[in-house]
Amino acid sequence: EVGDRVHIWSVSSKSWVEDGIIKEVAAKPFEVAGAKVPAGSVLVTYGSGASCKWVPIANQKEVLRKAQLPKDDGGDLRKPSSDAREARAALAMAAAMGCSAGART
Repeated sequence: EVGDRVHIWSVSSKSWVEDGIIKEVAAKPFEVAGAKVPAGSVLVTYGSGASCKWVPIANQKEVLRKAQLPKDDGGDLRKPSSDAREARAALAMAAAMGCSAGART
């Protein structure tokens, strides 16, 4: 759910990054830099907000775990995208942040 704090697995450092925040949930499939992002994928920011990643629903149980912290109430993305305009806005935000699709971190 948007605002949930999560830990995200880092393949490169072989450790959990513990400051992840779910910023968006893809209500519909779309593409980021030529990579397909399926519906149900979540956009996670981490590394003090310096990094972000779209995590497909199929990989979430492996690379995400719920943190025992209160929700993040910052930002204005508080619900999943439900129409094309919101999906484009989420895509633009992700692109501006340099987010990629996939579960590798």
